[in-house]
Amino acid sequence: MYINGTAPICADRVDRTVKTVEILTGCERQNTGDDLLIEDKFDSAPVIEYYNNYSSAGKTVNSASIQQPVQAETLAVLDDTTVNSDKNGNTPDINKHHPWECPVRKDIIDTLYKVYGQRAAESKRTSDPLKHAWQRYFDPNARHYVGHDLSDYEKRWSYDSESAMILHDRFGCLWMADPILEGRGLGRTDPAIQRFGPVGVNRVNSGFMLHKRNMVTAQLNDLLSRNGIFLPQNLRLSFIIDSQYRLRVTGTDDENLIKQIETLLNSNGNSAQLHGHILQSTTTRDGERISNQIQDDSLRMYNVDWAIRRYTDYIRQDLELVDGKFLTKDGVDIFEHIKEGIAKEFWGGGGGILAEYTLRDLEWLAKVGPENIPEMVLTIDFENGNLFDVGQPYGYGLGQTGWISDILGGKDPHDTNSWLTL
Repeated sequence: MYINGTAPICADRVDRTVKTVEILTGCERQNTGDDLLIEDKFDSAPVIEYYNNYSSAGKTVNSASIQQPVQAETLAVLDDTTVNSDKNGNTPDINKHHPWECPVRKDIIDTLYKVYGQRAAESKRTSDPLKHAWQRYFDPNARHYVGHDLSDYEKRWSYDSESAMILHDRFGCLWMADPILEGRGLGRTDPAIQRFGPVGVNRVNSGFMLHKRNMVTAQLNDLLSRNGIFLPQNLRLSFIIDSQYRLRVTGTDDENLIKQIETLLNSNGNSAQLHGHILQSTTTRDGERISNQIQDDSLRMYNVDWAIRRYTDYIRQDLELVDGKFLTKDGVDIFEHIKEGIAKEFWGGGGGILAEYTLRDLEWLAKVGPENIPEMVLTIDFENGNLFDVGQPYGYGLGQTGWISDILGGKDPHDTNSWLTL
């Protein structure tokens, strides 16, 4: 098996890791009949504040200025199983995106399609399908209201999901934390569903991250060996990456070795992929922060920088902060460019929510001032061919996965059969 043009990876490693589960940690773009890769929209799980304002048919509901933390990681983008070239035409040797197959995946997708498909069909039989869908989640007086046990964010997500089914007969995104999977937000007319519950969801998410760690580790080892870099036994190195993806190596006095590794990992977008993988490893499915490397403000500023890099041709450092807005040299608010980029990348549900979150983060950063926020720097250790998480109780490196075995009832998380059922 070849990954991103690298040499073949050991067959049993690939067989063991790929034949398991593809997890919906975020959302998954759906295409007609295709099995697509699920990936995190954000390389992180920033805490985002939003106001509970929803309008439809001239009405505004839930308009109290209550703020809640929402995980942007729940929004995801479709990615290929190989990493695309960056703006300079370079293709990373390391890829943080990896699919994972399992029987549970189809059950999850079928469950969500069953409920939202039936709801969309019902709404289409009315004179105003989108209004009917909106009332289902936001109008407590409606006969088909199901929002009594949903958070404001969940109501918005469910409405977007049903709207996408009404307009496109498929989702813009699927979300592993959809309340339907836990048996919430259901009405009397909804079909009977298989309830996966938070325990099952977290089991699936931990397996997905373990799979990613195995694949990233294999690619890193392959990259080093192909370039003639063989590390001494029991030498523990630290890879330290700043928010601009500049990587440095510590843990040895061998300056030549440090230079070789830094040159490799700072080229072809490898450091950005590794940085993203570390961020993916620092939160649970519910967005619980499990790493002491992450500070909320630093992560939130990184989130802004990430959106600017992804959706525009700018970086924040090139923009001018004027009257609470980040402007290009032409005087254009950078959010206008970001909004255009998001609209091109998403259809149906998801894009609008992401744009709202990004705008709130931009406004927050402009108010606080980037100079007052410390840069986010992430570290991961490497020893004897294995990556080890730093500063968190739950890890995915060798000897750090006992907690996954515990939630699997004592089963070996590296055994494919452990993941066949929830």
